[in-house]
Amino acid sequence: MVRLNELCQAFGRVEEQLIVAYEWRQVDVGFFSSFRLSLQRALWAEIPPNLRAIAVGGQSGVGRARFIFDEVPGEDEQDLVYDVESEVVSDFPVGTSFDFRAVPDIRGLAFEDGESWWAYVRRDDAGPYERLRPEAGEDPVSS
Repeated sequence: MVRLNELCQAFGRVEEQLIVAYEWRQVDVGFFSSFRLSLQRALWAEIPPNLRAIAVGGQSGVGRARFIFDEVPGEDEQDLVYDVESEVVSDFPVGTSFDFRAVPDIRGLAFEDGESWWAYVRRDDAGPYERLRPEAGEDPVSS
């Protein structure tokens, strides 16, 4: 199995020392890059048809992912989120915190406080891509 830091090096994303200002606090861009890569890897072949989107955010050392489902998530959906979270947690040092949640779609696709990017959006929900993008300057690792 390829380790996460090997992937980071392969993509030229060794940014552990880079810190940028984001939403009036400091965010370690290296953490966001590592979190993004880890989450994308953990999601391979794990997207069920009733998943609308995954909103992601957090701060240095704490990662959040909100899995938005068409209806109230059942046991299968909760298990999926737990499995993905377990895969992500295994890529980080002990003491790194994560908050992964499965929620029903109540108010449409919109970021909550602390969320800054979409790890996944179902194609039929994308609509105009611009409405799903964070405001200019909000995403510290946009590429």
